[in-house]
Amino acid sequence: MADILQAAQAYKKLLDVEYQIVLGKKNKQILLSVDFSDYHFFHLADLQHLKDLSRVLTESREQIFRRILKGSLKNSLFETSEFYPKIKDRIDYLALFESIMDSNKTIFKYNPKLEAFSAIQAVFLSARKIFL
Repeated sequence: MADILQAAQAYKKLLDVEYQIVLGKKNKQILLSVDFSDYHFFHLADLQHLKDLSRVLTESREQIFRRILKGSLKNSLFETSEFYPKIKDRIDYLALFESIMDSNKTIFKYNPKLEAFSAIQAVFLSARKIFL
């Protein structure tokens, strides 16, 4: 599976990409645009949950992302966290995010009853990629 560097490298490819997601229900459509920034990698990778590394991860979220890409923050550091097993799946999927979104299976059936706190009112979700 992926390590933190592979996830960061895959995420870096998305920095100039925007996904437009169409939400639709009963002939109504809403367009949702999703873009990516250096800052968001930290949260998408769930690094905020590595509480025992808070003394090491003191820089801005953008700097942490850049240091991971440069190799000065290595996967072995993150693996020392007792909380790393809880975020490992997230790292794996983040490395695959672009291929998941770009696959031909970008139409998702959405059940709002399973997401009680969501404001999305849609039956199907689909996405298309735009390069910025």
